[in-house]
Amino acid sequence: MAKPIVVRLMNPMSFVDTKATTTAGYWRIRHDTIGRDTSLAIPVILAKRPQNRGYSVDFAMPWNQGHAGDYDSEELFAWMEQICRKQWAGLSLGPVLRLNSGARSIASPSDAGRLGF
Repeated sequence: MAKPIVVRLMNPMSFVDTKATTTAGYWRIRHDTIGRDTSLAIPVILAKRPQNRGYSVDFAMPWNQGHAGDYDSEELFAWMEQICRKQWAGLSLGPVLRLNSGARSIASPSDAGRLGF
């Protein structure tokens, strides 16, 4: 049996919106519907915890999709771009993040330095 600390560290629910952590404001969770290793209830519970605490959660269980990584990359990049544009809407950075043909770039080197890239 695993040590209690290992079990705690493997469970993301131990860290969502607790005093000892900084919880991300935006969550995007995808879970396959034909996998056999994890119950479908697990990602639903994981998505509901931050959502019930007011965080933005984009959750989906693509039908008949296995556990493969690149089936919705374009949607992922569009989601990230939408968040970045909303977060940086009041800043005069110009087109901070461009996602054209899969290429990602910063508007200028000076902007990259200010943003910590």
